Amino acid sequence: MGNKHGQFAHVKHDFSAEYHKGKKLGKGAFAVVYECTRISDGKLFAVKQIKSETMKSDDLAKIQREIEIMKTVAAGGEEAENCMNLVDVFAEEKFIYLVLEICTGGDLLNRFQTEATNPHYSERQCADIIYQLANACQYMHAQGVVHRDLKPENILYENEEEDCVIKVADFGLSTITEDVYQANLRTPCGTPAYVAPEVLKRDGYDCQCDLWSVGVIMYVLLSGYPPFYGSTLQKLIGRVVKGKYDFKPEPFNNVSEEAKDIIRGLLVVNPENRLTAEDLLANNWVNGAATDDVLHPEVQNRLATMAPRRRLKQGTAQRA
Repeated sequence: MGNKHGQFAHVKHDFSAEYHKGKKLGKGAFAVVYECTRISDGKLFAVKQIKSETMKSDDLAKIQREIEIMKTVAAGGEEAENCMNLVDVFAEEKFIYLVLEICTGGDLLNRFQTEATNPHYSERQCADIIYQLANACQYMHAQGVVHRDLKPENILYENEEEDCVIKVADFGLSTITEDVYQANLRTPCGTPAYVAPEVLKRDGYDCQCDLWSVGVIMYVLLSGYPPFYGSTLQKLIGRVVKGKYDFKPEPFNNVSEEAKDIIRGLLVVNPENRLTAEDLLANNWVNGAATDDVLHPEVQNRLATMAPRRRLKQGTAQRA
């Protein structure tokens, strides 16, 4: 069968010859995600089926860009263990298929719905997540990739085991740049509650925008509240641009100063003064010194309730 998409001329063109498609896992505006089984060895994967026959050339070019970024990320093998791996690409007349390693443990917040009764959620468990996110950022940035949309729904658990690894997913807004520390990126993109101030200011930004997002995620994981909020999008953006947040939510009474210091080091408006991925990986709290003391009991409950509210908005993803 022919392939009318010229930019996909060098990929495979017959998905069903190599994979059996299984149950539906999720659906977005342009794609449906299914389980799939590789015929040659019976191994289970996920496949993102993108309806491409009515897409404009600009949209197809964005998909091609995402594929190239994911190939760049996947090239590191085991070094990329905290990033979602692209396994195969197929382009047919009506659909493009992206075969991905499957993550069955849910996303970062969804996980708390099944663990809300776990009495042991502690700073150490949060630190393990932050360590893996820092590891993902260090690896991506070393490959010249800036993610630009780190948020809980783009962080997936590999499986349902308690100590399984997490994977950074969804590279749809990511980019490749020759020097990740050169503030030459200007595209305004991301999710308002997690996006860095320099992205919103449009004066140029670099890979440190990802570390701001890690700081927001860490704040959320330790309190069950977002650090930045507002009754309107403009008010939210105003707080982000000013870096206006505090530790007033009650759960922070139980959070160590070491953990708060990391948040203070990440949620810094000037990216030049912000902690880097390397700084996080070298930090004692991140590296296993975090306390096993149980966090405020409301934290897990709030994280569990954040997941369903957030999913209602996934159909129309916000972009700054």
